[in-house]
Amino acid sequence: MSKVLEQYTKWVYPIPVEDMRAAIENGSYNEIGDPFQWWPMFWPNKRDADKLDILVAGCGSVQAAYYACRNPNWSVLGIDISETSLAHHNKLKKTHKLSNLTLKKLNISDIESLGQSFDFIICTGVLHHLPEPDVGLLALKNVLRAEGVMNLMVYGMSLRLGVYIMQEAFRLLDFKQTQEDVDIVKATVSSLAPDHIVKKYVNNAPDLHYDAAYVDTFLHPQDRAYSVKEVFEFTRRAGLEFLSWADPLPYCLEAAVPAHHPLCRKIQNLPDELAAHICDLLVQDRGTHRWSAAHPQYINKIQIPFETEALFDCIVFIHSGANLMRSSDFKTTGKIYLKRGNREIEIEPGIANVLEKSSLHTKIRDIFVSLNLTPDQQEKLKARLREVFKSLWKEGHIHILLP
Repeated sequence: MSKVLEQYTKWVYPIPVEDMRAAIENGSYNEIGDPFQWWPMFWPNKRDADKLDILVAGCGSVQAAYYACRNPNWSVLGIDISETSLAHHNKLKKTHKLSNLTLKKLNISDIESLGQSFDFIICTGVLHHLPEPDVGLLALKNVLRAEGVMNLMVYGMSLRLGVYIMQEAFRLLDFKQTQEDVDIVKATVSSLAPDHIVKKYVNNAPDLHYDAAYVDTFLHPQDRAYSVKEVFEFTRRAGLEFLSWADPLPYCLEAAVPAHHPLCRKIQNLPDELAAHICDLLVQDRGTHRWSAAHPQYINKIQIPFETEALFDCIVFIHSGANLMRSSDFKTTGKIYLKRGNREIEIEPGIANVLEKSSLHTKIRDIFVSLNLTPDQQEKLKARLREVFKSLWKEGHIHILLP
């Protein structure tokens, strides 16, 4: 790890944010999987995310300060091996008077030495740089509380194949992490043919606009990437269970394959994990995999009861990025669509009525009462709702809170 430490001491990553509160307010900095926004996915049996004890494992230059700034009720511990990154964190702590933020120079594998446990652990962009990622994840699992959740990110293999080809070329040419060699890396990547395998990654990378990101991508001394199948295996080797992708939609094979495509016959009724793995192999647009994990006992406790009457004692609400939209010819066709990103799904009027009346305070059963349906109409709608809600939930378009 000495070379990794040397890199992050000299080449601070990610790029430091000077005013975290302003960055949060103007949207220039945001954390995918922030429990402030995603608590229904992590804790569907609770109603808020107050008073969390949070660990940011490998906090870099800004990540722990973001969580501390986001909610002063959270107690945040940020650990990192880079004194340069921690120094910038201390600057943010002082600037924003973050009394709820503690910072320590510590390896992830030594986290148990603190004798603390946590409700929420963030470890994004770190485990894939460890000499033994499994040891790091196991150490984090050992300090996760019984109903705690982890927010994890590792590199995705499908979009990074070209990165590893370029890393090998630069290694063979004996490139170092000097400014001169970084400039050559930038010039080389820029001059590659448009159809070079690395170009798809470069065109989708959000941070290749400063030198430290080029070092982190092309001159890193130690990293690896994971397939979707390996993400599931990695999670379970640590004694954890997979909870959800940060956004399930890019891993939904049904959404990736056009309707009536001949491949549809082959993908029906596949196990979810296999379908997600195949989806990644076919689409190849995941440079990172972001997911949440928890203890198996907790995962079992928060299963959504799609097949039982208890479903109607739950609360449903639409994902903040999704919208119910009537078609332009709604008066003649009566068609309603749920749209999120590039995904558009036709929603039956009865189910659309339920979604339109949904709120954080209204059970599905109470919505049914307000619709004034006959018993027969209720039973038919319930049967369709089970099927449709399960599909919408699986793709991440709706959240469901347990009773």
